[in-house]
Amino acid sequence: MLGFALLFISVMMQIVWRYVLEIPLPWSDEAARYLLVWISLLAIAIAFRDDSHIRLDFFFNRFAPHVRHIIWVIFNLLSLVFLALLFFYGIPNAIMGKFTFSPGLSNLLPNTTVTLFVPYLSVPVTGGIMILNLVDYVLFNFKIKELGDSRAREKS
Repeated sequence: MLGFALLFISVMMQIVWRYVLEIPLPWSDEAARYLLVWISLLAIAIAFRDDSHIRLDFFFNRFAPHVRHIIWVIFNLLSLVFLALLFFYGIPNAIMGKFTFSPGLSNLLPNTTVTLFVPYLSVPVTGGIMILNLVDYVLFNFKIKELGDSRAREKS
């Protein structure tokens, strides 16, 4: 909610400064862009936690239960590998962002330079949160023995 509020304020400031005061802000569109990335990636992590992301249940439910279990395990292993890649390759990428300066946000305060470390950090942070959510989801489903059932959390 805080990120969305900051995004809204940033965009409204840009509109007022550009069209009413006729003095465009050099930093607000870039700040809005980075806030949107953070908000989107954290929303994906929440959808992953709640198992409310889009998937092809139509095809998945056509298989026999024992085949669904195998597909579910393979899908979650592949998801874990992908998220681990996001996490482990995202950290060096974020560190490299410390040496790249943001042209718009550096105009926010005089004599300051803002790096792209924080915007780039969104990828490994989200990957780490999603890994934790995936591990929790898998352990929960193994515990109740409802592998591959997207409604398993609602039943218990």
